Amino acid sequence: MTIPLLPESAPFSPAQRAWLNGFFAGLLGLGGEGNGNGNGAASAGAAATATAPAAVAEAEEDFPWHDPAMPMDERLKLAEERPYERKLMAAMAQLDCGACGYLCKTYSEAIAAGAEKSLTKCVPGGKETARKLKELVAAHGATTTSGVAMKSLVAGSGPAATTTNGAAMKSVVAQPAYDRSRPFPAKLIASLPLNRPGSQKDTRHVMINLAGSDLAYKPGDALGVFPENCPELVDELLRVLGAADRLDLRAALIRESSLARPGDDLVERLVECATNPDEADHLTRLRDGEDDWIDTADLLDVLRRFPSARMDAAELVSLLSPLQPRLYSISSSLRAHPEEV
Repeated sequence: MTIPLLPESAPFSPAQRAWLNGFFAGLLGLGGEGNGNGNGAASAGAAATATAPAAVAEAEEDFPWHDPAMPMDERLKLAEERPYERKLMAAMAQLDCGACGYLCKTYSEAIAAGAEKSLTKCVPGGKETARKLKELVAAHGATTTSGVAMKSLVAGSGPAATTTNGAAMKSVVAQPAYDRSRPFPAKLIASLPLNRPGSQKDTRHVMINLAGSDLAYKPGDALGVFPENCPELVDELLRVLGAADRLDLRAALIRESSLARPGDDLVERLVECATNPDEADHLTRLRDGEDDWIDTADLLDVLRRFPSARMDAAELVSLLSPLQPRLYSISSSLRAHPEEV
C-alpha cells in the first residue's frame, strides 16, 4: 500500500502529487514489498521517516484559510468549526509579515490567551481585521475556558508550572536563559548589501554573533529583532505629559513600550479623562470606530490633539502595548555557522 506523503493542499496537480508520492514512497521504503530500492534509503532515513506520519497528520490539519488572496468572509467560513484562536487567525491578513511582532498564528493565540490586548496590530489587515477581531472577541466573551491552557503555550506559564510530575515535567518547563521576554543583546558581525548600487531595494545579508546565548534554531525559524524608540521622541512625550524628570519612565518608554497607535484600553481611558466636551466626543467616536483619524496617528499625535485628556504618566505607560520585535526568516544553519545567525 502506498502511503501518501503530500497533503491534498500541496500546490500540485493530482497527477503530480501521485508521481511525487510514489517517488518518495520508493525512496523512503514506504511503498510496501518489492519496491526494489527502498531498503538502504529507508535505513539511512529512519529518524526522518519515524516522524513522517505525524508530520503528514499536521499538514492535513493545516490552515486552509492561510491565503492572503482569499476574501475574509471565505477565510472565516473555513474556520467556522475551528477553535476560537483559529477564528481569530482567519480574520488576519495571512501574510506572516512579522510587523506586529508575531506570526498570524501566534498573534491569534496570544489574543485568545489574554496575553495580547491590542487588536490593531495587523497592519496589512487594517481596519477590516481590527473590526472583525473586536467582533470575535466580544462574541466570545471576556473570559474563556481555554485561556489558562493557551497562556501556558504562549507564555510558558499555567498548569504546567505547578505539575507534580517530577523530572519529566522539569525538563518541559525549563526556560532558556534568553527568549522573547528576555532577548539576547547580540552583536552585529556584518550587514552586506545584496543589491547593485542604485537599486531602489535594499536587501541585505546580515550576520549576528550568538556566542554565549545558547540559542538554537533551524532554517526557516523566525529571528526577532527588538528595536528601541527614539530618545528625542520619548523626551517630547514626557514633556507633554509633564513628567520630564521621570527617568524610570524614560527607560521604559525607550525599551519596552510601543509609541505607535494607542490601543483600545488607552483610548477608553482617554475618553474618561477628557475634561473638554468636544475632545471627549471626538475620542468617543474614535473609540467606537466612527472616525478613522487615529488609524494614522501615533501616541504623541493623540496627546497633542487632546490636551484635556490627561492621566498620571505612570498609568499611561502601563496602558501601552509592549514594543514588539520585527521578525525575519532565518536561512542559515547552526551546523554550518555555529554561534551565528
